[in-house]
Amino acid sequence: MILSKHIHWNTQSKIRFSPEYIRLHAEQAIIQTPEFSNIFTHQKSNFLNSGTHGQRKSGSGTDFWQYREYREGDPAHNIDWRKSARSDTHYIRDREWEIAQTITIWLDNSASMQHVYNTKTLSKYQFSAILTYILSTKFIYAGERLSFLTPSIKNCTSKSALPDLAQSLALNNAEHGSAPLSGQPKSFPILISDFWDDTAAIDKQISDLTAGNYKGLIIHTVASEEINLPYKGRLKIQSLSDQDEGFTINDITKAKITYKERVEQHCQNVAALADKHGCTYIRLTTDAPLTTATLDIHDMLTLKHGSAK
Repeated sequence: MILSKHIHWNTQSKIRFSPEYIRLHAEQAIIQTPEFSNIFTHQKSNFLNSGTHGQRKSGSGTDFWQYREYREGDPAHNIDWRKSARSDTHYIRDREWEIAQTITIWLDNSASMQHVYNTKTLSKYQFSAILTYILSTKFIYAGERLSFLTPSIKNCTSKSALPDLAQSLALNNAEHGSAPLSGQPKSFPILISDFWDDTAAIDKQISDLTAGNYKGLIIHTVASEEINLPYKGRLKIQSLSDQDEGFTINDITKAKITYKERVEQHCQNVAALADKHGCTYIRLTTDAPLTTATLDIHDMLTLKHGSAK
């Protein structure tokens, strides 16, 4: 069985995905997440310090360090001995987040991101778009520079532009597959996609969007049905591409073990590619509460627990 970017259950979400829907659900998730809850009081939360590029204050907020394991050739003076003392591993503490000039976000809007398995649930794009709005709100309130690599999504440079961003994200729900812009040098890239493609294509994609940049974040958004295949009997999987006719699984029960193993291996391959390019990796499922997803992303960015999950 070959996992393909073009093979997905061909169903559209019936949720009325409006700018108001995006803002409402994003704000609810922010308010219900302790680390984000003071965003609308114009205070700085634990998610960031008080902004980079000359806006930081000593001792405020949570330091946005990124840690990685010590590698041969790394200068010994870069080892964080306090962090390393808590385990048997030597850790390097990077300052890349603090010196990045811009945060760049690529939100995949290809056809596979638009489809769902239950018309009453959010598509992968819709789920990711709300998370994008949450992240953008936090970055803007923290005084960060923000730019989008998805051509059809408007850049957001101020708090007053957030409604326009919600409008852009909602309209983008009807778009299919705009090619990402080139990555910006000296930026902190955040890539959000289902990454259902062959490994070589994903490798090139991550490489192109992170080249010349600082360590980024890979948000791998999948539907739980893609992971668990919760069906019985015979299943026909339709193609979203004219070049691929799709395929039929005659006995899902027999195929499920092999299917789940290959899907899990694919996800591990994506995680390995993220690590190869110096990025932090997180996998989210669309049936997870937005508050949980928001907190998970917060933990990955701040590396609250000391290392990537």
